[in-house]
Amino acid sequence: MDNIYVVAENQNAIKKALFHISCDKMGGSIANVQIFLIASVAPNLYDLNINVGDYVLVNSDIKDIFHVIPKNEATLITYGFNSRACITASSITNDGIQVCIQRAFVGADNIVRHPQEFYVRLGYEESPENVLAAAATLSVVGIHFHQDE
Repeated sequence: MDNIYVVAENQNAIKKALFHISCDKMGGSIANVQIFLIASVAPNLYDLNINVGDYVLVNSDIKDIFHVIPKNEATLITYGFNSRACITASSITNDGIQVCIQRAFVGADNIVRHPQEFYVRLGYEESPENVLAAAATLSVVGIHFHQDE
């Protein structure tokens, strides 16, 4: 996961959720792709080295975030709790969230992610916001979820 960059005030919590969710999963190779997870507005967003072919995941719940992210040919995927996000949560329980991919997209492993839902368990002290960010990122990377998880 050296190719994943997290821009967030709660960066360590999101990285912990990424590790927790991905520890048993197998994913494809993303050697030539960078993934930028933008979970909060930061002053250095224009300094990010985002290139054509990279992925930018943006928390679309943050007001006016699209005005501060660099405009280029990277693939933009939104996540959040609003109904317009590409990846959202359809339900939240005490021990997990039901993640919903609402629109098809091509992941970093060149495999199409079709609309689907999958369940992700919350770890101890993990917030649904951080787990949704991690699940969205891992969906792009190529870690495959199944409905029975």
